[in-house]
Amino acid sequence: MGGEELFERGRAAWRSGRFFEAHERWEDAWRQASDPAFVDALQGLIQLAASLHKASRNEEKGHAKLWAKGAARLSRAAPRLPVLHDLDVMALASSLTSEPPSPDQPPSLDEARPEFGVVYLHGFGSSPDSPKARAIQSALKDHGIPVAAPRLAEPNEFFDFTVSRSLGRARHALFSRTLLVGSSLGGWTGTLLATTEPRVRELVLLCPAFYFSERWLEPARQVELEAWRREGCLDFEVGHPASRQALGVGFLEDALGYEGGVQPPVPTIAFHGRRDEVVPLSDVERVLAGVDLAELRVVNDDHGLRDHLEQIAACVVERALALQAQDAESGS
Repeated sequence: MGGEELFERGRAAWRSGRFFEAHERWEDAWRQASDPAFVDALQGLIQLAASLHKASRNEEKGHAKLWAKGAARLSRAAPRLPVLHDLDVMALASSLTSEPPSPDQPPSLDEARPEFGVVYLHGFGSSPDSPKARAIQSALKDHGIPVAAPRLAEPNEFFDFTVSRSLGRARHALFSRTLLVGSSLGGWTGTLLATTEPRVRELVLLCPAFYFSERWLEPARQVELEAWRREGCLDFEVGHPASRQALGVGFLEDALGYEGGVQPPVPTIAFHGRRDEVVPLSDVERVLAGVDLAELRVVNDDHGLRDHLEQIAACVVERALALQAQDAESGS
């Protein structure tokens, strides 16, 4: 029996109050899962089901303890895996309270995922907690616009981080109709995703790291590249706050398999700093030159775009509202 069927059997058991059976089916699905985010989300659900089973047996201490553990685990998993099969993990995690519910009134696992939303993809070594990500997510939430910001690599799994895995996690986060916002490496991978995913309707790119892997092949980086390949790993600054983490050379070999200068196939607005010290402006100009669907907005800023976050967030909100209006007019 496949993981999706086991998951659905667990959900059916949950709906009818058979929480021990839900726990058992999700454990079977968990044993088949390999992606860390899937594992965390399933373990969170397993703990919630076990909590409600204990409550049905009047084991209140175990009920509260397991509920807190399950809610915390699901909240950790949600940014990396906003959707598990068709379950809106983000919505479920945000709806859970610290007070465990009665088994007669369990949280619904059937809340419909919004048809339209914004997906934010962070950059290399960054996270959904960066200043860019926080500014954009906050502005969208103020306007009631659904947003998902998957965590593409936890610090404890950074060694095995690859572009292929990022694309997979980003694909899981997509809404049926998506405005995709990509920062730096997330801008490049978001553009790659748009070439194969009709669910991506528009792009907003922030200093997109086109030719990311090709820059590692330049003569100036030859010594560092040779060391990376010889040792099998190289240390990078990761996260917020930053810490040094090793990254396997498999990341580079995987990245070289993708087109570094991929052109966006959908309407695109790209912001780039004139003083960007990480991604050359000339690389972005070269990719977007002659692309009728793309508009490049060059600002007097560096790679962090900190002086223009309010302007960028306003642009994202404007495009999201415009897409929502288009959908309403078309009746889709």
